[in-house]
Amino acid sequence: MRHKRCFSSSFESYGSSPSPPRTSPTRPRARADLRTPRTPVRSRALRPLASPDSLTCRLLSQDVATNEGLSPPAGTRAPILYATSSPTATIYYWIMPRKRVLVEAIDQTQFREFYERRVDEKWATSDNPEMRRLVRRVKDWLPLRPSSRVLDVGCYDGYILARLADALPIQGIGVDIALNALQRAKQAVKQPNVSFVACDSVHLPFPNETFDAVVCSELLEHVPEYGRLLSELARVLRRNGLLYATMPNSLKSVWRPLRGTCRLIDDVEGHLRRPSLGEFVADLAEFGFGLYRYQYRGFAMTALWYRLTVYNPLARRVGRSIVGDSSQSTISHVARFFLYLGMRMYLTIDGLFWRSSGGMGIDALFELRSRNGNEIGTRI
Repeated sequence: MRHKRCFSSSFESYGSSPSPPRTSPTRPRARADLRTPRTPVRSRALRPLASPDSLTCRLLSQDVATNEGLSPPAGTRAPILYATSSPTATIYYWIMPRKRVLVEAIDQTQFREFYERRVDEKWATSDNPEMRRLVRRVKDWLPLRPSSRVLDVGCYDGYILARLADALPIQGIGVDIALNALQRAKQAVKQPNVSFVACDSVHLPFPNETFDAVVCSELLEHVPEYGRLLSELARVLRRNGLLYATMPNSLKSVWRPLRGTCRLIDDVEGHLRRPSLGEFVADLAEFGFGLYRYQYRGFAMTALWYRLTVYNPLARRVGRSIVGDSSQSTISHVARFFLYLGMRMYLTIDGLFWRSSGGMGIDALFELRSRNGNEIGTRI
């Protein structure tokens, strides 16, 4: 069943009530528990309301609020209930008269099921030119040493950890909420120093200050409990630990011809946020992270490739049947050669624009420079 499109460049309101106010782009925080959907959870402080440039914000009636068990915050006058939605989660929040927002509750009953279904729709392996380039960038940016402890959050089939372990005898642990993804990882990764754990990213089962580096590739935009996730990442990192993270770029920053592709990706993948680089850095700074290095990626050639292949249903079916041919026939080898040749071409061309803020995505390296408000200093 096709999900209703729930991403747009403006708010969508219902009824005669006015549209919500637009202010500086600061993301609302969600602090609900994955295991307790629809449980009202109040944030500790009211925050300015972001103008979600990639989300549709729906105005809800008082009847809906009553049916959902949501009551207005005490001591406020004329709050209005809104909701932002994706295929994986719905976040309910109140907008106050002074343009403040209070995250109220999260319904994410379909979260695990959605990502397990996405795993089944993807290729059987992540071994392709785009992932190889990502691994090279992680190796270049992270000054890993033998015996470094590395955590990959949202590891999928474990490809990143496997390639890092090929280069250095690191101690790698991958976590993912999708059980079928971890099955692929355990089948594909043979290194004895790499292991996998089934858990969600906001309840990491590791002691404080366990890891030297954390990799979060294509994860932060999916998790409703953004603040809680960042808090967990800071908790499990050691002093001056490094975080390699990716994030979709704000639609207001992305080149205008590429915004339609961004919305298509958001719709299919269940993205919940698209901060600008400045917002991204500010969000992580609240948890003690300082930006060390970044680049933009995903420009015109990438958007064209995604439109023609990755997010084209017909091309995906043909590609899976030919390139993914388990018999390794001559046709399969030839098709894979030309497919990977095309990927190398668009990666090479788009790589020339990495300084431009108009890219569809952001890659960034952060260092944990403070913990609980106490400065740690810097290592890099």
